Amino acid sequence: MLHTISPDIVKDHQRCCTVMVQGFDPSNLELYQLYFENPKKTGGTSTDFYVNENENIIYVTFLTPEEAEKVTKLTHTVGGRQLQVTLAPIDDPVTSPPCTIKITGCDPEKEELYRLYFENPRRGGGAIKDLVVDKEKQVIYITFEEPETAVNVCNKTHKVGGCDLEVSLHVPTKDEKSINQTQEADNQEPLKTVQLQVGKKIQSEDNYLYYFESKRSGGGEVEKISIDQEKGIVYVTFVQPEAAARVTDRQHIICGEPIKVSLFVPPAPKPTYPNKLLFSNVSKSTTHDCLSLFLEFLTGLEPAELIYADSLEDVLAVFNEEPDFEKVQELCQKKCLEGRKISVSRVPITNCILVQNLNKNTTEDTIMYYFESKKRSFGGPVEKVNFDSGNSRCLVFFEDHEVVDAVLTKSHVLDGQELRVKRYLECLGPSGGSKDFK
Repeated sequence: MLHTISPDIVKDHQRCCTVMVQGFDPSNLELYQLYFENPKKTGGTSTDFYVNENENIIYVTFLTPEEAEKVTKLTHTVGGRQLQVTLAPIDDPVTSPPCTIKITGCDPEKEELYRLYFENPRRGGGAIKDLVVDKEKQVIYITFEEPETAVNVCNKTHKVGGCDLEVSLHVPTKDEKSINQTQEADNQEPLKTVQLQVGKKIQSEDNYLYYFESKRSGGGEVEKISIDQEKGIVYVTFVQPEAAARVTDRQHIICGEPIKVSLFVPPAPKPTYPNKLLFSNVSKSTTHDCLSLFLEFLTGLEPAELIYADSLEDVLAVFNEEPDFEKVQELCQKKCLEGRKISVSRVPITNCILVQNLNKNTTEDTIMYYFESKKRSFGGPVEKVNFDSGNSRCLVFFEDHEVVDAVLTKSHVLDGQELRVKRYLECLGPSGGSKDFK
């Protein structure tokens, strides 16, 4: 279902669309809800009615700040009681600009699919600050970095994984916010990194270092600075989390440019393959048979496949069953392979395929539409295509990582050319790895 919401709703919330009602009878809340839903009584159209029982306050939100202000100027006598009606403070959680959407009609088991989908600007989405799944209610809540993104998403229709989604703005109650903040405090390390949205106007690392270590910025000692040229984002990590908190409360101008600064919340770790492990620091002189026997000793399982990464010292092992990862880690600390300590890590599930042997006339759009066609390619919605025409290859990123397995079950011919398609794992390098290096 499409919910059309004006982008001005963000500006309106930054003014005040919500009033606080006090002096009511808590035993007859339905009466007050009916009263404030009646435009003839209040002079406005209410969109939300929330009761904070702990503080004995009713919050009523109207379509515009003008309506809310008009309501406060009227006298309201309900059930024999004269109510005190005032504008709610701007910094009240109920009146904050809405950055959160509520998604129903979804599959709560496909959290990663919805994260990828709603991060995609093509779908109206953008940077996600938080994603919460309520499996009991079959609801997903997504909080974006920017309120404008939440509004844009609500103004589009969304069909994901075969489900028509119902998407609406969600304003967390005070109780919900306090619970979320408590959980964040309990479960997360203090945030020490801020992100700077600089676009193409990227300065040198020294400019950012000197600025954020100066008193003018409110910052402190900087641990490291990293720059994402493609996204136009600079990440500044402080030694102390208090410094990160301070700089987000200030406005900043660096080299004459106003810069938006916000805390950086690391994304949740991606799910990993149960049957794939990456082994690092393997000697180039170690033979295939020697490595295979060593891995069988570590895991108790014979590797079904060994794939060598571009770095040559990293090897991906594929097993027919799930190895005991903790046990393998422990044995790697105790045993060496030809004088080397081998390290092991899990492999994140990929949503990407490597497509090679493209026809020189094949375009990026042709590739995208082909792999979005379930009938022709067994594919699905494509997040992006990284095209490398010079090497007749490309990377195709799907919104749903489960699509990758389906695509790999069939052969593919495009523009008269038989394609070579395989799963792309970042840990193997640009070539996608090789089975026959040794």
